[in-house]
Amino acid sequence: MFSGCSVSSLAARFAFFPPDPPTYSVKKDDGGRLAASGVPRDHSMDVLVLDTKHGNKIVAFYLKNPCARLTVLYSHGNAADLGRLYDLFVQLKVNLRVNLMGYDYSGYGASTGKPSEYNTYADIEAVYQCLQTEYGISQEDLILYGQSVGSGPTLHLAARLPRLRGVVLHSAILSGLRVVCHVNFNFCFDIYKNINKIKKVKCPVFAVHGTEDDVVNWLHGHGLWKLAKEPYEPLWIKGGGHCNLELYPDYIRHLRKFIQEMENITTATRLKKIRQTLKSPTKPAATTSTAMTTTFTANYLQNYLTPSTVLKCCMRIESIGGLVPSVYFMKYLTGSLILCSDELQGEKLMVSCFFCFRISGNQLSGMAKSNTNDAKVLIRSLRSAYAATPISLKIIDLYVVYAITSAVIQVVYMGIVGSFPFNSFLSGVLSCVGTAVLAVCLRIQVNKENKEFKDLPPERAFADFVLCNLVLHLVIMNFLG
Repeated sequence: MFSGCSVSSLAARFAFFPPDPPTYSVKKDDGGRLAASGVPRDHSMDVLVLDTKHGNKIVAFYLKNPCARLTVLYSHGNAADLGRLYDLFVQLKVNLRVNLMGYDYSGYGASTGKPSEYNTYADIEAVYQCLQTEYGISQEDLILYGQSVGSGPTLHLAARLPRLRGVVLHSAILSGLRVVCHVNFNFCFDIYKNINKIKKVKCPVFAVHGTEDDVVNWLHGHGLWKLAKEPYEPLWIKGGGHCNLELYPDYIRHLRKFIQEMENITTATRLKKIRQTLKSPTKPAATTSTAMTTTFTANYLQNYLTPSTVLKCCMRIESIGGLVPSVYFMKYLTGSLILCSDELQGEKLMVSCFFCFRISGNQLSGMAKSNTNDAKVLIRSLRSAYAATPISLKIIDLYVVYAITSAVIQVVYMGIVGSFPFNSFLSGVLSCVGTAVLAVCLRIQVNKENKEFKDLPPERAFADFVLCNLVLHLVIMNFLG
């Protein structure tokens, strides 16, 4: 079996795709100065080879702007190297009026070693040390920029620098595993657990993500932005993909605005004032550009709420304030199993909510006529309606949910094996016993004072549910011989 570290190494093989062959090489010119072949000759650029604490030698480009007040440390995605990014670096240096330091991870471009999560951490630490010692740049004058996988080393360093000027998260990931599947808890073999590190970042965080990103869903960027202590006004680019956000005019416009505001932070008093402004719920006036506001609208969500994603959307919204109770988790799961359509349009979404939360016809009609389309408000309304439901109906609902889900597992089992391993009478007994045992396993208690359920976190509830059903199936199969 794989150990946690072995699985992590295996996962890393699927996370890094360095260009092969590299798009540039490093050699000394006639004057003995390091130069990069394959990119235009630039006298304002220093080509550096840095030693990391893991024994690798990595290449970095430092582009100087004489008018710059701040420096950007750029960590690129998993399928590029410095040769491909040179033109972008020049544009950012000029348009943002900054110095820019870009580097290649171990195993990328002309850097030695092999790419891995922990090598990228050592790489960015070596680059930051170079900025301090060779160029005299302190963290107060530094902005970290992470694109896609580059958000991993970016947040790793940002979490360790309490006086950092700012962070830019470009098509960032919550974690490596969450790009592949939606989970609400951490595994030992997961890589780049940004969802944990973002909470330790103490500077303003600017998130930019494309709504049509088919590599890293834009909910990753939104999730990180919501978890940031100092969230800056984000940019959700409508129609933007994973690798083309730089082509949209709003990209450079909003990025320049962020840089300019970070430049204006000169004293502790002004810093405090700006941070208070960032926390203000007031939104700027909408423009006619392709940028999106941060409001979740019903029409927009309909494009994403498929049966396979309704659960992750609901849990992502609710997990902002903490873990989702297992009761709600099972109801979301049941609702998504019942809906067989490829897309959840308006009526089907309401039907799902009606089934899962026992909302009365009047409540449903009132919500349908409401002018608000904010999905977060919708979920809160649903939870309020559920909280007002009598305890007896809550218990009945709970047992119905478990019974239905148990039946689904039996049907899946029958589809795999070809038949039930027991007769219809035992099947009914199994459903009843399974429901009762589940209630015990989940340790659900009814608090008579505030009439609320107390139960386990969703991941534990789900694990107990699956294990309980599997054990019951095995016991009955063994009993029948």
